[in-house]
Amino acid sequence: MIATIIQFLVATIFIIVLMYLALKLGGNKYITLNDGKYIKIIERTQLSKENFILLAKIGEEGYVLSSTQKSVDILLKLEKGEIDNIELQKKQQFSKYAFDYSSVIKKLNKKKEDKYEKE
Repeated sequence: MIATIIQFLVATIFIIVLMYLALKLGGNKYITLNDGKYIKIIERTQLSKENFILLAKIGEEGYVLSSTQKSVDILLKLEKGEIDNIELQKKQQFSKYAFDYSSVIKKLNKKKEDKYEKE
């Protein structure tokens, strides 16, 4: 029984450490993945199995596109200010939901230290 609990705790800690490392090493790459490219797909929404609505930035101009299996059509051309605001909101949204796992690890280490001090 105790061995099972210890295995569970070790596995949980291992998974948390892996999540922390993945976000620490890969989180910045997600944000900068499209930086510097001439064409950026800012958002894509699937309407059906083969139909999508895309928000794309080509150069400095923004477009709302419909994509089907047979064609891609421009639905709306956005002004430069609009597309920049949308990009900024998207980056803020990502950073808002990015969880800081370092605080969790610090709390776990503190509990571990407190446990050893009591012994």
